[in-house]
Amino acid sequence: MLFQKMDLQPKFEYKGSAIYFERKSFNIKNDLVNLHKLKVQIMKKLLLFIIVLFFENINSQTIQINFNSGYNIYVITDSVFTSYGNATNNSDINIILSNYNVNSLIQAYRDDSSVILVENPVGNISNLINELLSNPNVAKVQRCYTPQVQYPTFADELHLTLISNDNGNPIGFNTSNNVETTNPQLNALFETYHVKLMEHFGGQRGYSIRFDGDITGLYDSLRNLLGSVFEFVDLAPVGLILNNPENIKSKVTIYPNPFYERINIETEEPINNYLITDITGKTFVNTTSQSEINNHTSQLSSGIYILEVTFENGQKVNSKLIKK
Repeated sequence: MLFQKMDLQPKFEYKGSAIYFERKSFNIKNDLVNLHKLKVQIMKKLLLFIIVLFFENINSQTIQINFNSGYNIYVITDSVFTSYGNATNNSDINIILSNYNVNSLIQAYRDDSSVILVENPVGNISNLINELLSNPNVAKVQRCYTPQVQYPTFADELHLTLISNDNGNPIGFNTSNNVETTNPQLNALFETYHVKLMEHFGGQRGYSIRFDGDITGLYDSLRNLLGSVFEFVDLAPVGLILNNPENIKSKVTIYPNPFYERINIETEEPINNYLITDITGKTFVNTTSQSEINNHTSQLSSGIYILEVTFENGQKVNSKLIKK
């Protein structure tokens, strides 16, 4: 013990923030050496403690659950932001999630199927995924991109913008039913990560891809092709729904979201009115024309907004917009 080497007898008498010791003998040279060793030991332990806290914080994980087509499962919440909650309407799924101390769920809708994101489960993630896959209504479970960004993103979708339409555009499928393109390097990645769909999205050179492989590996690999094949490679944000009825037939698809200048709005029913407000309720856009919206969105400051669309049948649906 360094205390013994320095012939210190701690009295543990606190005066301010100091601890005082009684001395039996004095050896200044040895005392300085031992004090230095004591400081080094304390700093090592403090650094180790900080590192542990840091990695516990950044290793938070989000997983995505895709349910079978047509299966009606949703997140239950009383919040204004109805995409968020801590339980579903399925007791079997809730039991599994409760075993991993899950208290944050995000609802998303895609095509005719339901998707739920599970934030920060505690425990063995592989075991959680296997337990969820044992439920007959679960189609697949995937890990979201790590580290997760400030807004929720899909685990099986990425948005790409090609530099040129003749380098990387889809031309069909290979014998493994994975997407085949005009770029051999891209084909190898698509085979490795099981890319099953590549379709136009947000522009002539823009594409959305869907895949069954690991998003972190695919995303990082595709970003290595920036400047040679791609102009942009982006995570696909989850369209959050606010204060809407459970009936999702009149759903709205908005892309890109987050956005910089323009947004595209797609829906299955005719829309009578568009209203954009901030979270305080201040109105920025109120129009019957979708083309007029982009005259205003480019002027918006960075932040969070709410788009309310009113259908011909009178139903209103609210969606969260993020302006970068």
